[in-house]
Amino acid sequence: APKAKRLPPVAAYVHERPHYFNQTMTALSKVRGVERTSLLVVSMDSVNEEMLAVALGVKFAPLRIIFHPVRDDLIRPTPVLAIKQHWFFVQEMVWDTLSETKGMEGHLALLEEDHIVTPDYFELMEHMISVKEKKCHFCWGITMRWACMHVQ
Repeated sequence: APKAKRLPPVAAYVHERPHYFNQTMTALSKVRGVERTSLLVVSMDSVNEEMLAVALGVKFAPLRIIFHPVRDDLIRPTPVLAIKQHWFFVQEMVWDTLSETKGMEGHLALLEEDHIVTPDYFELMEHMISVKEKKCHFCWGITMRWACMHVQ
């Protein structure tokens, strides 16, 4: 049988909400094909025992835990900038630093601790990537999120 295609790595930004993080990791563990994920990167902005326990409980994919150096000068006055800075850190680590992904070409799935995925997450992602490549050559990525267009 031919070897199954590897799926893009997944990077998750998490912040001290273990209940949500556990739900997201449980849902991710049930995604069809998750065992083909090349890497799960969990980026934490603090050392929290509950969050660490959830991350260390991951058995469905290779795991890399990284810790974002928190900038207190951003958190208090401008929490949105602190979040943005953490996302830049995650991107830099995945694309330029981590040995497992450095120099990687292709796609990366980005999640937050409260982004609960469905069992067809990777199938849908592969389909959306295919559509992007066929129909939108100038597009640099895709987004997969729940949205409701119904306005009451």
